[in-house]
Amino acid sequence: MNKYSGPAFAAALLLVSTGCASHRASAAADAATTSTADATATTGTTSSDDKPGAGHVSITGEYALEHDFVVDACQIAPPGDGLLNGYHMGIKSDGPPIALLSIALKDFAKDGRYEQAATTREAAVGQAMRTGTMGPLTLMVMADATTPLSFGQVPSSTLTITITNDGAKGTAEFTNLESQISMADIDPSSGKPPHGKRVSGSVSWTCGTVGRIDPHMNDAVNGMFKKLIPSK
Repeated sequence: MNKYSGPAFAAALLLVSTGCASHRASAAADAATTSTADATATTGTTSSDDKPGAGHVSITGEYALEHDFVVDACQIAPPGDGLLNGYHMGIKSDGPPIALLSIALKDFAKDGRYEQAATTREAAVGQAMRTGTMGPLTLMVMADATTPLSFGQVPSSTLTITITNDGAKGTAEFTNLESQISMADIDPSSGKPPHGKRVSGSVSWTCGTVGRIDPHMNDAVNGMFKKLIPSK
């Protein structure tokens, strides 16, 4: 079983609070996404008994990718909206083409199929301010050395996350995720509103170890996190 130290939680909270303190919505979105992935990695791999897992991401559409990755952390806490609540999976960073990839299934209570309602980027930013995560799936890739593509849900998206084997295995299947709009996506001569790159695909993973967070510790961390959220 994983052990979660006080310094590890403090570091995670500091990372998330940095993102939430941003005055610009776009900066807050990027910082919160990074903080969530870092927090998962920080709190999920502190025991010498932990073992790495493995996964694969498959994307088709206006951006294509087939790539294996190492699962660095899987952890489960009671369901809820807090920083550590629910089911979390984070990967070991190995550089491009994947910049960020994580799962944060806040309503996870037991193995099963969880359909995630479509949302907007504005709603995702608001969720990040409340919970420290942009949404159930964080997926950012590098289109090239200088161009990150952060894919998120839009109203036309579908996203279903399935967890099995008592949290040890999972899949996230999605359609019509969309990246942020870049200058290349804007056509002044077109009468249609611009959109980012649209993709469909899946992420599958097997955890080496599944950590369980004590409910009392989870409540304590959530209480600290709420104090760091800027007042409205």
